Amino acid sequence: MSENTAHPDLIVAFAAGIDMDALELKVDPETRMGMLANVPQGGLLVVLVDSESGFVIWAGTATADIQESPDARTVRARLDYAVTQLLKKLPK
Repeated sequence: MSENTAHPDLIVAFAAGIDMDALELKVDPETRMGMLANVPQGGLLVVLVDSESGFVIWAGTATADIQESPDARTVRARLDYAVTQLLKKLPK
């Protein structure tokens, strides 16, 4: 693939979001009892659209637990990993 801003075959769209109020059932290792815990979640959606017809050709998603106060380098590395793994799923 190569970039072509004048007459692209595909349009790449993406959306990212964070749910800071997400809850997850966790098991306390000492009591073995389940309890709800706040585990912020992040999501990424990447969509490839045929520029001529407007039809979605491919869509992929990635989700992750959000780390508290990560530095910019960590955020970049995690996003790079997620996008790389996501794009490996593209049909050849």
